[in-house]
Parts: sequence; C-alpha cells; structure tokens
Amino acid sequence: MENLIVFAFVLYNFINPSYRTNVDSFFYNKYNIVIEDLNSIHELTEQEKKFVSHAGGKYGEFTYVNNYEALKNSYDRGFRLIELDIEFTSDGYPVMLHSWDGFITSYFGVESGRTYSYNQFKSFKMVHGWHQLTFDDVIKYMDSEFTDMYLITDTKNDNRKLLDLIKNKYSYMQKRIIPQVYSQDEYMYAKELGFDNIIYT
Repeated sequence: MENLIVFAFVLYNFINPSYRTNVDSFFYNKYNIVIEDLNSIHELTEQEKKFVSHAGGKYGEFTYVNNYEALKNSYDRGFRLIELDIEFTSDGYPVMLHSWDGFITSYFGVESGRTYSYNQFKSFKMVHGWHQLTFDDVIKYMDSEFTDMYLITDTKNDNRKLLDLIKNKYSYMQKRIIPQVYSQDEYMYAKELGFDNIIYT
C-alpha cells in the first residue's frame, strides 16, 4: 500500500495537471486510498488511515451519490475517512453533490446544466427514497451520529469560500475536516486558516 502511495505521488509530479483527476479517481476507485500522509490523525487505527470512502461511498451499484444512506453505509462498514463532493447553490450554500450537470438529473430527476437554490435542492426528491445532504446536515451527523468520522471535502468551484465557512461557522469541527486543495495558493490558504491535515491533489 505504501508503494502505491509513493507511485501516486510520482504520477502527480510528472503528469500534466489536467490528467490528475483521472489519476485521483483511479486510486480512489481501484484501491480506495487517499494520496496523502495522514499520520497526525492519531485517533484512527493504522488500517483506517489508509482507506477513504469516495463520494460518500458506493451504495449498492451506485457511485457518487453523496447522500445520507451512502454515508451511513460507509460508516457502518468501518470507514472513518469519508470524502464528499460539495457544490454551492445559487444562493451560496454548500450541498453534497458531485455536479449540477448529469448527477442532478440522475439522482434527482431535474433539469441539469443550471444551479438551483438551497430551498430548491432541499425540496427535491432523490431516487429510491434516498435523502440528500447539505453541509449543515453532515456537520450535524458528525456531531451526533458519526462522532469519530473525518470529512474530506472535494469542491472545485470556490474552495476558499468553503474553507472560510468552515473556519467561521464550524471551527469546533475543524480538526475533523480535511480539505482537498488544487493549487499551492489554496494549500497555503488552508494552512493559514489552521487546518492540520490537507490533501493537495
């Protein structure tokens, strides 16, 4: 496993940045590992440190659902490092969603290619009777139900906005949130805000 992580770093250093998402997805989906050293998280076992449940985790045959059912399933299976995709609504609230494109249609049955408001997102009915998540929901569950879970964030549209929100509104949970960043500037910004563990992809 350690050799895979080193190999991933080598790929990241030498490939075109536009292909890094493909490498990231390959290691997540095939090996379920996160490409980062998280040894400073002492509460987790050595085994748990090496595995990440991506996009909330696979739920049945479905992936990238980012919903409560997938999150609970991953937690119940023993995952404690859980990554969720985050998009901002048209009125500026973070919700758990891979994108406003095809995924909003696949899992909510509404028109894709547009950004919906927070209230609209909350009012949508997910397929199979599933339950969508907002960022507030995830924090609530981390505080009450998944009390030893670490959240790995994945938002590519306005990462600084999310980092500021965590720092200003959820500072009590900041030690259990591991932001993914996508540039050196974002990495330095996260460090300045006091995040202990950061994934730079």
